[in-house]
Amino acid sequence: MGEFSSNGPVRRVSATEVGLAVVVTVGVVARLVVSSPLWLDEALSVNIASHPVGEILGLLRRDGHPPLYYLLLHGWMKLAGSGDLAVRSLSALWGAALLPLTWMAGRRAADRRTATTAVVLVALSPFAAQYASEARMYAMFSTLGLTWWLVARSAWYRGGVRWLAGLAACTSLLLWTHYWALWFLSAAGLGLALIALRATRAGDLSTRARAVSHLVAMAAGGLTFLPWMSALWYQRAHTGTPWARPARPTEVISFLAEYLGGWGSGEAKVLGWSLLVLATVGAWTRFPRSWTAVVDFRDPRSAELLSMAWLVGATLAVATVVGQLTDTAFAARYASVVSPFIWILAAAALSQVRPRQAGLSALAVLSLLGGLGLVLNSTAARTDAGRNAAAIRAVAKPGDLVVYCPDQAGPATARELGPGFDQVTFPDLATPELIDWVDYLKHNASVTPRQFADRVLARAGDRTIFLVYSVAIHSHRDVCPAVLEELGRHRPSDVLTNASTAYDPAGVVRLPAG
Repeated sequence: MGEFSSNGPVRRVSATEVGLAVVVTVGVVARLVVSSPLWLDEALSVNIASHPVGEILGLLRRDGHPPLYYLLLHGWMKLAGSGDLAVRSLSALWGAALLPLTWMAGRRAADRRTATTAVVLVALSPFAAQYASEARMYAMFSTLGLTWWLVARSAWYRGGVRWLAGLAACTSLLLWTHYWALWFLSAAGLGLALIALRATRAGDLSTRARAVSHLVAMAAGGLTFLPWMSALWYQRAHTGTPWARPARPTEVISFLAEYLGGWGSGEAKVLGWSLLVLATVGAWTRFPRSWTAVVDFRDPRSAELLSMAWLVGATLAVATVVGQLTDTAFAARYASVVSPFIWILAAAALSQVRPRQAGLSALAVLSLLGGLGLVLNSTAARTDAGRNAAAIRAVAKPGDLVVYCPDQAGPATARELGPGFDQVTFPDLATPELIDWVDYLKHNASVTPRQFADRVLARAGDRTIFLVYSVAIHSHRDVCPAVLEELGRHRPSDVLTNASTAYDPAGVVRLPAG
């Protein structure tokens, strides 16, 4: 209902709009307020991006990612600096951009109610907040994935070279951001090929032409990725994911469900599984009357929702199969490219619940669970690096030897520890800023714990040794305790900290000379 002033009608802001504005504000703030230091992957991102542009490409060849995010972070750090908040704020911008795009996609796929519900789910999503508050490419990947869908939809219904060129550009940006774009685009391409085949059989030349034009646009975008293919081929042969084993299909689903709700709590599991179940039926669920739900997989509510469901399911299926065939691990963050569709599909189901009060109550419960996850995301330690660095500084002398086993414990702790120490990593006493993933398992196996301990003792001389070690990495689960045991044969040991339940855990042992 409107109001009037001397200048004409003034629109009254509804309670729903006020509530949505509050939720969005809370979500954006939660993407900026984080107490934890950078964890391993973030510290690596910053360390790589700190190099000159020409060196970044060479470093990434030995790391395992395409370069777009790192180049953007390099430029961003020139403007904003290299502090924790500064380097994370780039992802926060991508995360904030996802919110209006979610509303647009929800509105186009279903209706305003679905769009509003989806924005609430995204704004209060611990998963979205986590990756929008860390210096990695996953918030960017989510936003680009949803942008790709919006552009593809516009190209489908509006046609024209402009939208197809936009589709090619989005395809290119996805590929240059993360390799899971290959599975996302393969799923999209397979879906378009099936549409073209059905249209051909039905004699629907218009639909076939639109599907083929989309495939051509995607192929054009893919061509821009050719200069990086030699690096990708080298990475495929020599880097991979040595930090974990491939996940079975059931593990992919369970990992994704848990991390959709955040991490590290029972509330996260409840929220994640609820979202995944709602998303699974979201494209086909209707409520013809109160307390009656009808799920008819033969009759999707819209082609747009069906396309989202296809992209989620087919992307996960392709990635799981390829992971098994190529011995590649799965991490829930990789699925960030399809996470916006999960939230929209869940919103599509939730927004249809009748009576309306029941749907609002369910949304309130999910929002509460999400809010708890946001608090955890903002306050919980993602890494033990800050605590461990403080423990070392409290008792160390300048020049003491800090040893990291595995080397993956090095980047984050070294960033927190700062200069003034001699810092080396297993297995070859390299500096801790970067990790060389090339033939990683083979390289680590080339040195025994005893050989490494002898080198450390020789380097330390009469200085105190601080061993920062972790058993969380499966490739070093036995190696690092063995290194500690070998060092303990020659020096007394004093445990300063034990590994916590942080995502990036490690403990510290002090080994003073004689």
